[in-house]
Amino acid sequence: MNNKSNERREFSRVPFVQQVTLLTSKGKVSFSESSNLSMGGIFLVTDPAYPLNTTGLLIITIIEPDDRKTILSGEFKVIHTIAKDNTDGFTAGMGVEFIEFDEKARLSLERITRQMEAGSCDER
Repeated sequence: MNNKSNERREFSRVPFVQQVTLLTSKGKVSFSESSNLSMGGIFLVTDPAYPLNTTGLLIITIIEPDDRKTILSGEFKVIHTIAKDNTDGFTAGMGVEFIEFDEKARLSLERITRQMEAGSCDER
């Protein structure tokens, strides 16, 4: 039996292209662009990726359709990496799990994923 990774997912992913700032627990700061989002995490297009199990603070600044800014921040952990030279044709980057987000951020994530699933969120 072939177990595809998406069969193990607790949350569905939606396309989501935004700038993301990462501050690792060791003080490294980086900026990446996301490609998809779920209630459980986000995929960041980056090369090289951080090592597995890297933790820190993740900040997503979202420009809403009415030009309001929503800033989501919380703790992250790198749980999956894809190297640039992979032979499967996947985009290089890293899967980041949301470890801890406050209730406001969780509600915003929920709203964003619902809107993206419905196709009504303006990506910028």
